[in-house]
Amino acid sequence: MDRGKTQSDEIPSPDGLSPDVIISPDTRRSQRIPPGQSRTRKWPVLDASGPPAIDLDQWRFRVAGLVAKRSSGTGKSLRRFHGSRSSGTFIV
Repeated sequence: MDRGKTQSDEIPSPDGLSPDVIISPDTRRSQRIPPGQSRTRKWPVLDASGPPAIDLDQWRFRVAGLVAKRSSGTGKSLRRFHGSRSSGTFIV
């Protein structure tokens, strides 16, 4: 088994993460695996061919819905925003 594609035996915990990480309350539950599912150490393959090539000049996004201010822009304009880190449960 390729060790680069497996998780450790220890179940990940948000304890000890830096204060700038957004932590989902779900990560603090004792039973985080949905009924009928089981924990796996192997990471799922979501896209075997790699990420698609995207022209950031042509790519558009829109922010709407329950937001204070609607917005839109291009892939290049999106890069001016700072990223954030989060810890949460990933279920496939």
